[in-house]
Amino acid sequence: MHRNLITMLALSTGLVSLAAADTVLVGTTDGAILAYDTDSRNVSPLALADTPVRALTTIGRRGYYSDANGTITVVDLDTAQTVGGFSTSVDAAAVSTDGTWLYAADTDGEIQKIDPESGAVESSVTTFFGGVTGLGTHWGNLYYGGLNTIAERAPLADAFPDNNFQFFAACGGAINSMSFSGLTVVLGSINGKIYRYDEFNGIYAQDHFIGSDATGLATLVGGRVLVADSSGELLEVELETGAVLRSVDVGRPVASLHAVDVGDACPADLDLTGVLDLGDVQTFIMLAIEGRLGADLDGDNDVDLADVGLFVDSFTAGCE
Repeated sequence: MHRNLITMLALSTGLVSLAAADTVLVGTTDGAILAYDTDSRNVSPLALADTPVRALTTIGRRGYYSDANGTITVVDLDTAQTVGGFSTSVDAAAVSTDGTWLYAADTDGEIQKIDPESGAVESSVTTFFGGVTGLGTHWGNLYYGGLNTIAERAPLADAFPDNNFQFFAACGGAINSMSFSGLTVVLGSINGKIYRYDEFNGIYAQDHFIGSDATGLATLVGGRVLVADSSGELLEVELETGAVLRSVDVGRPVASLHAVDVGDACPADLDLTGVLDLGDVQTFIMLAIEGRLGADLDGDNDVDLADVGLFVDSFTAGCE
């Protein structure tokens, strides 16, 4: 398969520019969910929260946000109305999803796998290092990071109920948030820095001091990341150089960020550089060879030639 894969993808290495605005949800500790438009850089109210927003994620067109008591509230993103909610036995300092299950973490180290409709806990694990303040899912893995500066990850296919987390990286400060940009894992620390690691092996790449406690991170197209500060400032940062491209003060204390549609206009742009090029082909090949879910484009939990065909079709079709 690998030879066929490389042969097919070698035919599709043109360059296609992207142009699409994306949206990042902003959760505030004074009880609001805002929407940040990455094109206009406007911040607008989306929904009022019943409690301070501690962490948030989305499944489809529903937003899930937690408060300091571990209550998770469900909001319809189209109507901005509360449509449900449930209590958890963790403080839900961090939440994430694989699109099917909701994951909620406790600062004591427990991570629960939760049915997002009923709120029932399907299973849970207690992490070795504890202090969990950041959760993320990326290409078939669940990552966590915490106050102890350690990040670990486990395959989503078998992370529960067994604790299969393995060491991923050691950060230079307490981990407050995390995000993913192609083959790069980005960790935000309360020490004012963001750190970059190789997604395959956890090797440290670089860090940048940006002067933010990084209460939230959201990867943007074009090699950028949006970083939130608890003071209410949003910083758009260039990942490669650490340069702050622009800043926006939302006027409210920010606790979390979540990108809802970043990259959706061009799924073949796997490395989120903003162009379709050889880098995306190489990324797909690496994922396919490893059998990673990032290459499972038809969603059948198997990486095969059907996925290669879908990637080639998406690549040659360009972007919306």
